[in-house]
Amino acid sequence: MAQEDSSKQTPLGVDSEFKADAGLMLSDILTVQTSLSIFYSYARETQVGKRLQDETEMITVFAPTNEAVMALAHKPHQGPDPVQDGTIISQEDFDSLSKENVERWIKAHIVPQHIPRLYPTSQYEALLEGIVITVGDSDPKATKEFEDKPDWSHIVLNNNIHVVDRVEAENGVLYLVDRAIYG
Repeated sequence: MAQEDSSKQTPLGVDSEFKADAGLMLSDILTVQTSLSIFYSYARETQVGKRLQDETEMITVFAPTNEAVMALAHKPHQGPDPVQDGTIISQEDFDSLSKENVERWIKAHIVPQHIPRLYPTSQYEALLEGIVITVGDSDPKATKEFEDKPDWSHIVLNNNIHVVDRVEAENGVLYLVDRAIYG
């Protein structure tokens, strides 16, 4: 793997100078990775988010950057289909629905296995049933262009989501992505 110049700013405000030290859990990395603070604030509210600090788990997280989350038409707590105008629900039902939506959204970004390298043509099932993450190559002919870059720099997920950074943790791997997988 090629060494990166840590003084350069990566796209989308990613904290590229931060790399995991031995012993850090995914939750530790997400705590200090400011470009993922929105994703992590949602993840902390969920049951599945507990897997981020579990040292017995080996998972892969495809975490959208703050800019990617802000670009969503419907925020994670709203779900892909928000409550229709004119529909009246109790605060308790609204809170419950919001929690379910966030849980689904986080599950769509977690694969229950350790994926240290992404290979084009691979497919991985997310924790959210029905969500498959397909790995592709942004330009299979441009091998010279990617020769001095990390192996994930040319990866595209689901045809339009780019991996912008990768951090290894004690309990899995974190891929920072420029768009949400679901939502």
